[in-house]
Amino acid sequence: MRFFFLIAAGLAGSIPALAEPQDAIYSTATGANNNVIQGTMGFPGRRFAGTPVTGAPYSAQRVSEHVQIGTDGTRFTQTNQQETIYRDSQGRTRTERQTMMGRSGAQSPVAVEIVDPIAGFSYTLDTQNKVAHRVQLQTPERQAARNGGNVLPGQMGVLIGGATETMRTGTIAAVAPPPPPPGAQVASRPLRPEMKQEDLGQQVIEGVVAAGHRMTQTWPEGSQGNDRPFQVVSETWMSADLKEMVLSKNTDPRSGENTAKLLNINRAEPDASLFMPPADYKVVDEAGPFQINWSAPRQ
Repeated sequence: MRFFFLIAAGLAGSIPALAEPQDAIYSTATGANNNVIQGTMGFPGRRFAGTPVTGAPYSAQRVSEHVQIGTDGTRFTQTNQQETIYRDSQGRTRTERQTMMGRSGAQSPVAVEIVDPIAGFSYTLDTQNKVAHRVQLQTPERQAARNGGNVLPGQMGVLIGGATETMRTGTIAAVAPPPPPPGAQVASRPLRPEMKQEDLGQQVIEGVVAAGHRMTQTWPEGSQGNDRPFQVVSETWMSADLKEMVLSKNTDPRSGENTAKLLNINRAEPDASLFMPPADYKVVDEAGPFQINWSAPRQ
């Protein structure tokens, strides 16, 4: 989940960019003085349990990069996020990232998130104050209990692309919108891209075998205010053994090239202590939104 950056007046350009904890809903940074930056991260206090990936332990660094090419051909490369991730055989995960990016990132506190589907909790570690914020993972059964019973048909309906998608006991049924009344003027449909899918075969990436797929969207002239056709290309490489995407790349002439990749993949079982709060941390149960306050030296 992405969150907003709020920068104090007069400090723009002097504060390093903030990293993005997965479930943070906002982050603020202010300059306490010329030597210290103080910040706050807010969290929703609720997290839904996904299906754990079992039997495929690993650890790795995950790096996200953005490349923009200027009109003169100059390439501008920005590392958006660097993470260290762990997953054990039971499907428990741990993600570590610096609170800030940029030159002062190494001095900023580390944001740590642990998801333990076995125990049914997630932990957000405040590494400066040694507090583990514990949140009970939401499951369909717990959600139904909160609603006083079973999930009813239509209770979780959402509007997607003009059709109502309704969850009915684990299946999704698409309900077409009603036809226009007789004589009504039907708006012209927007120009849609031509889609092409390709199987790229297999290759070894960072020591693991990955299967590649490419999706190419060719947008016709005038569909996006463009004076000629253009292409958006998305490429993904998935490891069946690791059960994880090891490389993804999206190239769009409007926004540049975005890449996410795993580096230094280690298939060994991570230490079990990584998936529980340290013994000297205070565990605080959270039933709603909570905050973590931090400070870091200015460089």
